[in-house]
Amino acid sequence: MKVSLPNDQWAVVISNSEITERQNRAILRAVMNSTGTTALLESQGFKDGDPSTYHVYSALSNEEKDSVNDVQTVLICSLVSSWSFDSEINGDSCLDLPQETYQQLAMECLNAWKPPEVDMLDPKVVIAVLPD
Repeated sequence: MKVSLPNDQWAVVISNSEITERQNRAILRAVMNSTGTTALLESQGFKDGDPSTYHVYSALSNEEKDSVNDVQTVLICSLVSSWSFDSEINGDSCLDLPQETYQQLAMECLNAWKPPEVDMLDPKVVIAVLPD
């Protein structure tokens, strides 16, 4: 599906039925990492709108900090088959997109990807099948 983006740009986002197992595993891994880090932050008292709790976030490793936002980039890299930008589709080029474009494209990709049913998302099973 071709989606319109700001500044007359566009991207082609594949449908849920076209997502490969490799792409789906990468997305699930990013979702689980992000969810795990977010749960850790919340368990230690972090509140997004409360600066007095930001020390909890600053104590995370760089990898943990990255995992909070990686879902959007993984979705874009996995689901965009082509776009009107002059760069190939990869993590670096996604992060170089204008913020508004990045957010809109990430939302389009999230809408195209259908996560498994919650009751089917047993972490022990998902972790067992995800490659390192």
